[in-house]
Amino acid sequence: MHWGEFFLQTSKDTPKDAANAAHRLLIRAGFLRQHGPGVYSHLPAAQRVVARLRRIIGEELRRDGLLEWSPASVTPAGLAAGRLDAEDGEAAGLSPTRCADALAADFAHAQIKSYKQLPVGVFAWQAMPNDGLAARRTLLRNRAPLVCEMQGFFADGESLAAGRERLTAALGRIMKRVGLACTRAADVSDDGAAGVTLMVETPVGGECIARTADGSYVAMFDAASAAEPAAPPNGPLDELVEVYTPDAGRVEDVCRVLGNTPRDLIKTLIYTAAADGDGPRPRIVALVRGDHEVNERKLCRVVGREVELADAELIGEITGARVGFAGPVGLVERVDRLIVDRDVTVMRNAATGANKSDHHITGVNPGRDFPLRHERVTVADIRNVVASDAAPNGGGELQLVSAARVGAVFELGTALCERLQATYLDRAGKTRALALLSGRLDMDQMMALVAEMHHDDDGLIWSPAVAPFDAVVLAIDPRDEEVMRVAQQVHDELIAAGVDALLDDRDDRAGSKFKDADLIGIPLRVVVGKRALAAGGVEFATRGSREKVAMGVGEAVERVRIGTKGRRDEGM
Repeated sequence: MHWGEFFLQTSKDTPKDAANAAHRLLIRAGFLRQHGPGVYSHLPAAQRVVARLRRIIGEELRRDGLLEWSPASVTPAGLAAGRLDAEDGEAAGLSPTRCADALAADFAHAQIKSYKQLPVGVFAWQAMPNDGLAARRTLLRNRAPLVCEMQGFFADGESLAAGRERLTAALGRIMKRVGLACTRAADVSDDGAAGVTLMVETPVGGECIARTADGSYVAMFDAASAAEPAAPPNGPLDELVEVYTPDAGRVEDVCRVLGNTPRDLIKTLIYTAAADGDGPRPRIVALVRGDHEVNERKLCRVVGREVELADAELIGEITGARVGFAGPVGLVERVDRLIVDRDVTVMRNAATGANKSDHHITGVNPGRDFPLRHERVTVADIRNVVASDAAPNGGGELQLVSAARVGAVFELGTALCERLQATYLDRAGKTRALALLSGRLDMDQMMALVAEMHHDDDGLIWSPAVAPFDAVVLAIDPRDEEVMRVAQQVHDELIAAGVDALLDDRDDRAGSKFKDADLIGIPLRVVVGKRALAAGGVEFATRGSREKVAMGVGEAVERVRIGTKGRRDEGM
């Protein structure tokens, strides 16, 4: 293809909101058009990258037995909510992934009848809207990325777990072929489904994983746990003492007044949970150590619904005090649930709010001064892990590492299939609900991550597996007939050899052509100019190397052909 036939316009201007190299370079190199914050169109060069990603993904998923299908772009509200009625319209308030799973389960309801058909897996390409938080966690802050959605249906939990491992391995092969070093991180969905999230470690990732140095434990930050807290040494239990702490509503202020440390304090946070129908919003109290923070995703999983911090008025109504002076002593009867972090249960002679403005209590001991066993009390892991926490598997201390999410696989179990009557007859002729596996790959995030992980000061460095073109032929002095004749010859011979080549025949300065070639990042390059032809050949170079090798036309074509095939095969 000639450059003039392919719409590829580079730019010297850096996007004002570019937060990373991928964003900056994909816009400057003419791969994306940004219409607004998080809103992009794929230009022809990006479409070529996406086409190669789709080919790789499709090959590996078919190798694992999945079949491609094209689900409806609109999900009836009843279906998305897990009902078999025929309501019209899209489902409000439900994630696009949840809708995709519901469509696949409805397909299974109609098509799968017997254990002899299992397992069944499908995949599809869709533009999926991201919510605000999910969009901010992507390199491009993309609000509607192109994704590959996957669903698998299995007979039972054992085969479901095995299917998750196979699908995760397939996604790992995809990442390897694309040129991304991926880390598997244990994860838990908001509704408690166990899964694995694929992460690429990068300082601009927008998310965090907790891991040990040896990699024996890796988990998403919101799913990570520290080791069980050790029981404290035996010792005397102090009596409760109320202390005047004027205006000391923050941890650091309390420590200054009492002369202790944050780990000696119990923080009391008051939340409200989503209501059942028109009923009142449940009042939830969460307790963590003063040097820890509540992880609200963990808290939501324990509560079983969304929560939000209570306002000052409700806090005053519950505690009788201003914000900053709440404490667990005497509080359990005033709220619907008291959630106690594990580390709080082993504290001794702690300090906490007195439920009285400008006052705290010292000598507080869990189990004596507030209950740990009560119908309204739950002990659970609800805190953020911190660096230097001991890992739960005994593998050493946890490290917190910045990373970017690229895909995930979750075991959703039988709940959705039960609601949608997606069942099968087992060997004994009994009706059983199918077990559902759900996976996702974000192709826009993959493209951005390849750009982020593989570039230099001059521009992108695409791997041959996903590059928009295998090679570029630069015609220097295009007004020279001999230059153009040889450049066209090299281009045509490369095309005949199965190499996807781009001929830069623009009437432009040589320096501009070299800069554009570097910026766009095509892996292999053949330079045809009067000087090289006078020396008897052309120049061959690879992107990322400053070395140019002079050789004959035939040799250059062969070098590109072998280089393209060999480097593509590395990812197979």
